[in-house]
Amino acid sequence: MNFSYNRWLCNRHSKRRLYKARRTVVAELKSLNKPFVILLNSTDPNSDYTKELSKTLAEKYDTTVIPINCEYLDINDINNIFFKKYYMSFLLTKLE
Repeated sequence: MNFSYNRWLCNRHSKRRLYKARRTVVAELKSLNKPFVILLNSTDPNSDYTKELSKTLAEKYDTTVIPINCEYLDINDINNIFFKKYYMSFLLTKLE
């Protein structure tokens, strides 16, 4: 086997483990019946590709997915994340 094939094979197995881990974590969080979000770490959170991936993941896992560049995450970003998920969840609970 050549190097590029081995690298491709390694990446393929890594992606499978990542998908399985993500499914497992989401299932565990849903079983707790608590609100949560998925942060989609991206160097370009405003790109069309990232937005489309965010939408796809949100539909697949039926939860909020927030594209963000975690390298530049600050307190305002964290507050926005909490507001988007937790405040809105509790607000809806009050209305019901």
